[in-house]
Amino acid sequence: MATRSKKKPLTPTGVLIFLSGIVLGSFVTELTKGFEPLSWLSYGCTFGIGTQNPVVLDFSVVSLTFGLSFHLSIAILLGLGLSFYVWRKWF
Repeated sequence: MATRSKKKPLTPTGVLIFLSGIVLGSFVTELTKGFEPLSWLSYGCTFGIGTQNPVVLDFSVVSLTFGLSFHLSIAILLGLGLSFYVWRKWF
């Protein structure tokens, strides 16, 4: 007899919860940057494609510029972890 898996599908509510965790983590990162006892929360790295020199396509009529970068910090990861816990617990 087959058992049902307890995987929950990612709904629009779940996406909003995860995005709010990212925003909350970014806010905490900015708040703790200058505060020495909690400055470890703002420790992180930035990585991406085309951040220093973005890819530019110039067609003389239209110019397109492409670049993508991510910034991860400890506070953002904690915000994502908290949002994952909220999503699994209540939704």
